[in-house]
Amino acid sequence: MIVTKEDIMNLIFHKCFYGVAIGETKSKVVSLFGEPIHFEPQRKNREILLYDGINIYLYNSLVMEVSIDFSKSSSFKLKDNISIHSLINILDDQCIEYKIELNEEEEYDFISFNSIQVGFLDNKLSYIWLS
Repeated sequence: MIVTKEDIMNLIFHKCFYGVAIGETKSKVVSLFGEPIHFEPQRKNREILLYDGINIYLYNSLVMEVSIDFSKSSSFKLKDNISIHSLINILDDQCIEYKIELNEEEEYDFISFNSIQVGFLDNKLSYIWLS
């Protein structure tokens, strides 16, 4: 599946990725993405549906968190590179407060805002965590 800049902006600003949003039901996730590659049932902690590079965390069958690691996915590929600077410009234009964590080479740089963490590796968007 090719992921566009518009898909990423929808994910970041509306917390929705290909129809899966925070608060969505497990049955909707499975209807959109199919059966997960791996599944960890809910016991004392949350339930986890693992897809190729996408982890969906549920509690009481509702989506609570989503993480996407584009560097580990063979199914989801970014069509457009989104750099850390382009995201900063977008957040500034939208007057959204954010925190930047810059790390050493070969480690992720992160921008955090509105319960979202976006990771960049070599100035390319590589990772997104929403809750």
